[in-house]
Amino acid sequence: MRMLWRALGGVLALVGALLVTAPAATAATTSGNLIVNGGAEAGYCTKDWTAATTMPGWTVLNGSPDVVCYSAGSFGHPSSPAPGNAFFAPGDQGDSAMEQTVDVSSAATAIDGGAVGYNLSGWLGGWTVYAGYAQVSLQFENSAGKQLGATAELPTVSATDRGDLTSFLARSATGTVPAGTRSILVEVQFLESSDEAGYLDNLSLTLDTPVTAATLTPPVSRVPGYDHVFMVMMENTDYSALMGDPTDTPFLHSLMAQGATMTDYHAVYHPSDENYLAIARW
Repeated sequence: MRMLWRALGGVLALVGALLVTAPAATAATTSGNLIVNGGAEAGYCTKDWTAATTMPGWTVLNGSPDVVCYSAGSFGHPSSPAPGNAFFAPGDQGDSAMEQTVDVSSAATAIDGGAVGYNLSGWLGGWTVYAGYAQVSLQFENSAGKQLGATAELPTVSATDRGDLTSFLARSATGTVPAGTRSILVEVQFLESSDEAGYLDNLSLTLDTPVTAATLTPPVSRVPGYDHVFMVMMENTDYSALMGDPTDTPFLHSLMAQGATMTDYHAVYHPSDENYLAIARW
């Protein structure tokens, strides 16, 4: 009987030791990547350097940045993280820019404590000896959307940095999120890009505190329920030239006679590609 109790005592001691030493589950202590589509993998990529593409998750400020497939050329890059299928490029309209706003208000208490750090990282690159480059910056904004004064930038990558090779180099920047920050504006510029050079991939922004991250969802349509929609496309022709002669455009002039003067007629961009994309979005 004593031997039985000793055996049971040994088993209980072992179970007790396992219960004491088992690791406890811990909550997440970082945000994960807060940039939507920072790797250019959402949507479609092109192997045509002059094509225009959509930019899911981003608002285009100027120019025509696009998404290019890695299969369009041979690109050196870091081994980690994986390069994926595509990267951001400036497009064929010269210098361009895009942005997105990251909502960090779910971490307001931690941020206002003054001890929340950020890590901004990405791959920046270019084509052989061409001088075009990408520039990534952050602006920290309060609840009213006003800049708090502090900014951050990734170190840029020049042709000299790349050794005049077509490649990407990893860049990063760290710092402390200013107290009062409720959103972070992420802006990407493609500069000196007349030669269509200057690339970006694997862009990431993390905070060392949990944050409710945004998800990529299709935008809600705001097109009213019109009974009829007329689309008048004046391909590469000025309004004044097209409307100057009633005998040349009798249908358009008949619309004018009914009050459709089209005095607020605009294009999205020049030349044509972006206008076709805008029509397709309708």
